[in-house]
Amino acid sequence: MVEKVVVSLAQLTSGEAARIAYINTRKHSRLHKLVAFGLCPGVLIKVHQKSPSFVIQYDETQLALEAEVAADIFVWRSSEI
Repeated sequence: MVEKVVVSLAQLTSGEAARIAYINTRKHSRLHKLVAFGLCPGVLIKVHQKSPSFVIQYDETQLALEAEVAADIFVWRSSEI
């Protein structure tokens, strides 16, 4: 069975870690905000919770995201992280 290596952040489970591959959004302002928060390709993130909003941790930062925003962030899922 072959699994996808790059998936949407929204598909991760709580406690799962992954590295950002790319951000695919049609809203230019959203991309600028995410980059300003330090979310860019190569950043290692960990999902703390998925409901009522996504809460992720990266470096020394915790950030809450709407599900729509989490769906625009694509990550490398890997057992090596």
